[in-house]
Amino acid sequence: PIAEVQSQACLALLNITHGSKELHPKLASLGAAEVLVASLRTHLAVHTIQDYGLPVLRHLAAQAPDRAVDLGAVALVRDAMREHWASGKVQGTGCGILQDLAQTSGENKTALLTSGCIELLLDVALPFQAVPAVQRGLFAALAGLLQHPALRGLEAEPGDDLELALCALDGRSPDLRQATVLRAIASRSPSAALRVAARRGVQLALQAMEEHLTNAAIQQYACATLQRLATQS
Repeated sequence: PIAEVQSQACLALLNITHGSKELHPKLASLGAAEVLVASLRTHLAVHTIQDYGLPVLRHLAAQAPDRAVDLGAVALVRDAMREHWASGKVQGTGCGILQDLAQTSGENKTALLTSGCIELLLDVALPFQAVPAVQRGLFAALAGLLQHPALRGLEAEPGDDLELALCALDGRSPDLRQATVLRAIASRSPSAALRVAARRGVQLALQAMEEHLTNAAIQQYACATLQRLATQS
């Protein structure tokens, strides 16, 4: 089967990238990123391909982050994380890729911010609160995104579907309707800090710090997220 061939090929690339960092530039020069992204996109629902392929993508994206973003890595990672919601491995690797890209250029941060990555990262936080790799990656990504006002000057997204959402909540409690409105407005806002706060980013950062008291990296990135939220609020 084609999927099995792709899975084994991704496993071979994973072994190569783990075996020698010196080979990473060679793989990039051979067009490995283009082929890998195409395979991951085509076989989005195949768990083994995502398991093996996403760590390879992280290695290649570290070598050439701008190229990875141009190839659609941000949307790909977002979709893979949504498709394999219950997989701690996919969530951890996905958060790691977003973490790395969030530490690069303003253009790459803009790609993350305009692809719904803030909301995705914070939605992942609670279900995987006990998984260090997920917590480290997501708060490192958020800290990187909050460090650079990449959305400043961009317009908020239109809210034509907000009325439909409220109609669906007709008869529900005023508090629920108000929370829905505020979250919908925040998700369309060009303010990264507002979007993080609307998804309970402060509470989730504090919970992560409490859950992982001895993990220095999680403490560092969660504190950085809180510090940058405080200075932008």
